[in-house]
Amino acid sequence: MKASEDLKREAAEKLGLLPKIEKDGWGQLTSREAGSMVREMVKRGAEAVLDENQKLGLEVAEELGLTEAFLSGRGWRDFTPKQMFAFAKRLADKRQGNP
Repeated sequence: MKASEDLKREAAEKLGLLPKIEKDGWGQLTSREAGSMVREMVKRGAEAVLDENQKLGLEVAEELGLTEAFLSGRGWRDFTPKQMFAFAKRLADKRQGNP
């Protein structure tokens, strides 16, 4: 099964629509149900991007010895200006694929 099919099935399952789909097929969804599925899939995509950004931020914080400040609940707001500059520069480098 393709990744997009998996994503659709996961969204349908979360919304309680999977039994209906398995019984009647995808074409029997109402517009409202289909819209709810699209919103759920977009939400999952946004969460995945956020998770990746958080992982990358933590990775950079660890490299720079700023893990405690990064995880303080205030995140990078507890960095000094010098630390903030170093963090932002390193994060930008990593996003561009520079090791």
